Amino acid sequence: MRDFQEIFLSSALSETTRKVRRNLLIFSVTLLMIIKGDLVPTSVEPLGISISPDKQELIPNFLFLVVIYYLVKFFIYMQVDGKLLVYGAQKAEFPDAREQMGYRDFLKHVKTNSKVIIHRHGWSFMWWSLARNSIDIFFPLLVAAFTLWHQINA
Repeated sequence: MRDFQEIFLSSALSETTRKVRRNLLIFSVTLLMIIKGDLVPTSVEPLGISISPDKQELIPNFLFLVVIYYLVKFFIYMQVDGKLLVYGAQKAEFPDAREQMGYRDFLKHVKTNSKVIIHRHGWSFMWWSLARNSIDIFFPLLVAAFTLWHQINA
């Protein structure tokens, strides 16, 4: 069985969620480049497709919907992965308490005993866990929100 530190220092996101995060970042950056750089394509040469000027506005609007889709999908997947992570940490920290302590009870326990847990596992562990989650989770959410905000105000 993995221990508490190993659980929180490993990636909090499943492989599926990481793929959704990747796609969210790709579509967000693509839409941002189109909005800020005015990079709407006029044709797709390999397919022989030419896009008329009146239809070019459809591309950013379509990408806007795709970014919203991936943002919602990433948020839902992230929540599920977070709950699985906390459940795994609960099993590692209190292996015999599954029947006695539910998910919410465990979160209350962590909140009330955070000083004991930090003392036992160290500040460095908590800092690195927060740093990794900030990059893995909050950065893609900020990029997507920034992109959507620019598309709405464009």
